[in-house]
Amino acid sequence: VKRALEVNANAVKENAENAIILKKIARLTPREREVFDRVTAGKQSKVIAHELGSSPRTVEIQRARMMKKLEAATLQDLVRMAIAAGVNL
Repeated sequence: VKRALEVNANAVKENAENAIILKKIARLTPREREVFDRVTAGKQSKVIAHELGSSPRTVEIQRARMMKKLEAATLQDLVRMAIAAGVNL
């Protein structure tokens, strides 16, 4: 019973963390979300810029804003968030 309670507590904590991540992702603008999806898929800024029809510098600015909103310091943080939130990579 003790083990089951521990497993349940961990699941509740994980679900709460995932909900927070989903709320943060929901705050992104549509363009920031497009950049988020492409960055977490491993694409470089110049490739993203070409796909979105903008300049690499614009993508870098959008990426910086996105990372600030998501409170992510690294690309690995972004990928962890995407995985935790169930975002398709």
